[in-house]
Amino acid sequence: MHDRTSAPRQPAETACDVRTAIVCGDDPAMDQVLMAILDDAGFLLVGRAQRGVEAVELAAARPSDVLLLDLAVAGPLGLRIIPAIHLAAPNCAVIVLSPLDTLDAASLEAGAFAVVGQRDLRGLREALERASADVT
Repeated sequence: MHDRTSAPRQPAETACDVRTAIVCGDDPAMDQVLMAILDDAGFLLVGRAQRGVEAVELAAARPSDVLLLDLAVAGPLGLRIIPAIHLAAPNCAVIVLSPLDTLDAASLEAGAFAVVGQRDLRGLREALERASADVT
């Protein structure tokens, strides 16, 4: 898992200071695993997207603290989806789930909060903990 150092983010505007999340992926089984991890980490799922463009639209419509992005579904935008998400929701931490280690540095340069391997569940939990601490 890789991450970048950044200034503390502002939490998304939600009732009762609940931490919120969006999941963008196209594998229903993996999405279920991700949603369980988010729930265990104290996040409320506020949206699901199957394509990168949908993730940008959801981020704009439902500002959240975290967006889990399966980079494989970014579509033609590729890594440009990350800054697009930040334009739509500036305080959202984008955690990239990457199938390739070679995309880690490029994802971080594009503005990802952290990059974890698609099956690195421990790394994902750690990134969520850091994102939570960064918002509080």
